[in-house]
Amino acid sequence: MELTWRGQRIAFDGLCELAHEHAYGRAWYKESGQSIEAYSVRLGVPSRYVCDVVAILSPRVSVAQNVRLTRAYLETGKAPGAMPQRLQALAKYESSGVFTGPKVTAFADALDGDSTATVIDAWMFRLFDCSQRGIKGYREVAHKVETVASELGWPNAETQAALWCGARALCGYSDTYSPLEIVL
Repeated sequence: MELTWRGQRIAFDGLCELAHEHAYGRAWYKESGQSIEAYSVRLGVPSRYVCDVVAILSPRVSVAQNVRLTRAYLETGKAPGAMPQRLQALAKYESSGVFTGPKVTAFADALDGDSTATVIDAWMFRLFDCSQRGIKGYREVAHKVETVASELGWPNAETQAALWCGARALCGYSDTYSPLEIVL
């Protein structure tokens, strides 16, 4: 398997190397989950509920923005600055206990400790140079992450997190590792 990153071809082995270089990222979901657990105890709500809210508010925002929106929503019932679609999804979730979307559900599962979850976000689409959006593109990229995970012998969620850190590093970001620090 190969991918193109900024005009350069990266072989499958390069993806494994990228994951190894950024193996510190493997702890992202575990550390974020611990923060969520502590926060949920402080609020007196189930940690899964916090995971779900974090995931529902996560599309198209930074980790820091996601934390800010989640805290605001859980503490006040409002999430100023959240996209209208995210607010609608929260309202549906609050009334039915249901939310949808492959990224959002996988993200909530991974935050809740499911290491088999494969979270695909915009960074993964960029890394795997996938222009196909929607469920077909999601499945294509998820399969590639799972292939790298299998090759490394790592859980899917840990592999994705390491690759996420690597993708950000390739783009020149210095803050490649910032777990959800929801408890302040």
